[in-house]
Amino acid sequence: MNPLVELDRHLHTLQLLQLLLLFVFVIAYLTAIGGVWAAQGRRRAALLAAAAALGLCVTIDPWTVGALMVAAAIGSVGLFMLATMAMSRAIGAVDTVIADTAPAPLAPAADRRAQPAPARGAVTVV
Repeated sequence: MNPLVELDRHLHTLQLLQLLLLFVFVIAYLTAIGGVWAAQGRRRAALLAAAAALGLCVTIDPWTVGALMVAAAIGSVGLFMLATMAMSRAIGAVDTVIADTAPAPLAPAADRRAQPAPARGAVTVV
């Protein structure tokens, strides 16, 4: 049978556990590829996404329908990111890559204490 027909048939018969696993997968996947958390948080989110995807594939019979749902979710996120990037470039909203503009690291505490504090009301020109 055609896998897309199977996928359409199973979408209408998903149980609560399967819906929760799909939801956890999508949220964890978005967290893993996003830049909000540090590397360790993204790694944990990726492991959670992989576990949720595996759980989804195990709970759906046949397992290939679960794999198709996971692939469709990943592809949908990719298409959404591609569309938003293309639109932002088309209107000129993006000049540089945001990931390259990391904030400057703070000086160690000993160096900050050694520097004199600016006087109140003084304007510092950098």
